[in-house]
Amino acid sequence: GMLIIQAQPYAELWINGELKEEYAGMKPDLLLAIDNGTQSLKALVFDTAGIMRARRQVVFEPYRSDHPGWAEQDPEDWYRAACGAIGLCLETVQPGQIAALSIFATDGARW
Repeated sequence: GMLIIQAQPYAELWINGELKEEYAGMKPDLLLAIDNGTQSLKALVFDTAGIMRARRQVVFEPYRSDHPGWAEQDPEDWYRAACGAIGLCLETVQPGQIAALSIFATDGARW
């Protein structure tokens, strides 16, 4: 089935619909790009000039199956890898700086 990720991991940045004071002065001008491949997930952060500000990669088991000849992946592996890679990127940039998100996944993958 499809893995649904709720967009609430940074809810603690907000109070009553307003950005917390420590993030209020930040200009959200960075792009967070997610590249979900067959063996790893990469999170990359770029500024408006196209300069990479952060890059993290989390490796996961490429394929497994209880059925001979099948190639399967567990969406939970993708989720854990995304959380890990994004979290590592956020050690370099602040969440309030992220203005947009782009996700690329292998053929047939659904987010």
